[in-house]
Amino acid sequence: MFSHKPLNRQRTEVRLVRFAPELNHAQDIELELCHASLVDNTTHYAALSYVWGDVNNALQVRINGEPFLIGHNLCAALEQLQRRRVDSWLWADSISINQSDLEEKSWQIDQMHSIFAQADVVYMWLGPGNAEKVERYITARPPSRHSDAYDLVDGSKLAVFFFDLLQESGLMSTASQSGPLESGIINLIHREYWYRVWIILEVTVAKDALIMCGEKGATLDVFDAAINAITHCRAGYCDSRPEYRLFRRNISRGLWRNTRPIWTRQKRLRHEPVFLADILVLHGHQAKRPFYTATDPRDIVFALLGVITDGEKMGVTADYTKSFVDIFSAVTRALIRDGDAGSEAYHLDRCMPRVDNQDGLPRWVPDWRKVGRAGLRPSFGRRKGSCTAGVPPPSYAACNDNWRNPLVLHRAGCRVDVITEVLQLPPSAQLNPASWLTSVVGFTGLGPSTDPAEDYVWRTVFRGHLHPYIPSEEIARLTRKLLRQEYIEVNVLTQDQTEFIRDWPRRQRVCLAWVTS
Repeated sequence: MFSHKPLNRQRTEVRLVRFAPELNHAQDIELELCHASLVDNTTHYAALSYVWGDVNNALQVRINGEPFLIGHNLCAALEQLQRRRVDSWLWADSISINQSDLEEKSWQIDQMHSIFAQADVVYMWLGPGNAEKVERYITARPPSRHSDAYDLVDGSKLAVFFFDLLQESGLMSTASQSGPLESGIINLIHREYWYRVWIILEVTVAKDALIMCGEKGATLDVFDAAINAITHCRAGYCDSRPEYRLFRRNISRGLWRNTRPIWTRQKRLRHEPVFLADILVLHGHQAKRPFYTATDPRDIVFALLGVITDGEKMGVTADYTKSFVDIFSAVTRALIRDGDAGSEAYHLDRCMPRVDNQDGLPRWVPDWRKVGRAGLRPSFGRRKGSCTAGVPPPSYAACNDNWRNPLVLHRAGCRVDVITEVLQLPPSAQLNPASWLTSVVGFTGLGPSTDPAEDYVWRTVFRGHLHPYIPSEEIARLTRKLLRQEYIEVNVLTQDQTEFIRDWPRRQRVCLAWVTS
C-alpha cells in the first residue's frame, strides 16, 4: 500500500498528483505524486473541490505504482478529469493529506485557504448526472459574467436576451411539475455539494472555478450569471405579465443566493467582511436541504477559519486532538463574548438550554450540527437598558477564558430571585388575546387598580415592542386599562387617547406577533 512521506512544514509543502501516462493493461487510475512548496512561484496546480460521500467499499487507485484506497465520489471525479485529458498537477485532500496523522492534518487544514486561493483553477465536482440541457443553455445564452447583464451599452441587445430567455419552454412549469430545464437547475442547486461546510471555503477563495456535473461543465461565473438572469426575469417581468406567470415558478429567488458558498463568495468579491456568526447562526429552515453539514463536526468550525474575517478573535485553531465538544464550547463562548460587546448576531439570550446532554455537550452550547440542518430556533428578543431610572447599565465583564473548566460558562450579572413558576404561552394559532391578558394579570398578581409600577410587567410580556407606541403618561394610563380590559369612559377621552384606541387593534396584533414569534 502507498504510504505518505512527511511534508516539510518550513517550506509549506503540499502533496500534488497528476495522471501517469496510460498503460494498456492498467485497470486502476495511475497517479504520480510529488511534494511542492506553496511559497515557490513556479508551483502551478489545480485543486479539486468535492464531497467525500460514502467512503465504505473504497476503490483502488495506484500512486507511484503502489495501491491506495479512495472513495467512490473522488474516483468518479478523477475518472472524469482523466477523460477530459487534464494533465496538470492536482490537489485533492483525501490523497494529499495523510488523514491518519492528526498533527499534519491540523496544519494542512490551516493552509486550506492558501491551497485553494493559489490554485490556477478549482474543479467543482457536483457528482455524476446528466446536466446536458442545463450546460447547453448556460454556455450558449447568458453573458459571460453577471455584471455584463448590466454593463451592455446597447439596451436593445439586453432586451432581446431577456425576451429570448422568457420564451425558453424548459423554464415553464406548473404548480406540480417543473419544466425540464428548471428541473435540471433545481437538481444541481439541491446537490449535497453545496451544503458541505468545506465547500464554503473552497468556492469562496477560488480565483477561477469550473463546475463539473457528469460529463458536462461550465465556469462558475457563467452558471452564476445564468441563475441571476433567470431570477431577474422573474422579478422584472413575470409578476406583471400573465403570459409569463409559469416562468421559473419553482425556483425560489433565494434558492441560489442563499447557498452559503455563493453567499460568502459574493461577499468576498465585494470586499465585505464575513463573520463566523453570519454563517453559523441561521434561522428558520431551507426546504429539502440543510444550511451546512460536515462528516466530522469539528470541521463545521475548522472549515470556516480560512473564510471568516474574525478568525483570530475567535481564538480557535484547527486542532484535531481536541474533541468537537471543546471546539463547539470555545466558539460559542467567543460568540457570546462578541454579543455582549454589541454584536446582535449571537448572544446569551439566544441560548436554549437542552434537557438532554448527549455527547457531553454543555447545555448552554448549541449543537451546531443541528443548527446547520434546521436553523437556530427559537429566536429570542433582546433589549439593552437599565431596570432603574437614572442608573446606567453596568458594563459586561468579558468571558474568563482562563477558567479551569472550559465547559462552564461564567457571565457577569446579578441574582434577582429564584424562579418558582412559569406562565406557559399557548401556540400562536390558539392564542386568545383577551383570555391570555387576563391570565397575565392573575399570574403576576397585579393589584385591583392600575399603577405605573406594573409597566415593567407589560414591557417584559411584549418584549419591549409596545413601549415605543406610548408617547406620554396620558397614553400610558389608557394602555394599562386596555391591557387589563377595564371599562373606559369614552366621553372623558382626549383626542390623542381616542386616536390611540382607534389604532389599538392593529398595535395589539403587531405586539402579540412579537410575543409568539
